Amino acid sequence: MPEPTVPRPVELLPQHLDQLAQGSGIAPEVIAASGYRSIVPPEGYGELKRLGFSDVHAKRSLGLLIPILGWDGQPVLYQFRPDSPRHDGKGRPIKYNGPRKLDQGISKLWGMEGLNREA
Repeated sequence: MPEPTVPRPVELLPQHLDQLAQGSGIAPEVIAASGYRSIVPPEGYGELKRLGFSDVHAKRSLGLLIPILGWDGQPVLYQFRPDSPRHDGKGRPIKYNGPRKLDQGISKLWGMEGLNREA
């Protein structure tokens, strides 16, 4: 009898795993269960576009995709942290990007200005 197909675990590039585990202190079990993943071009462009990110964000497609989990533990939104962030008008790096509707929906839902904007 053939062995059942086991899904491959979501892969993270070494720098992204280190960023989560060492930089943010997230336990390996939480990283694995939460669905963090590395986005690598050229496939990353299409994935970010499907998730609602703009062309500007999607073109910087080497980076870390961060799931925002709902109460049921399933992703409801995503943030993208590019390895080479773009800069705002004052020259500050924009480290986290969200889909086009992120700020509107989350701000109204949770009464905040954004997620990890200054992280």
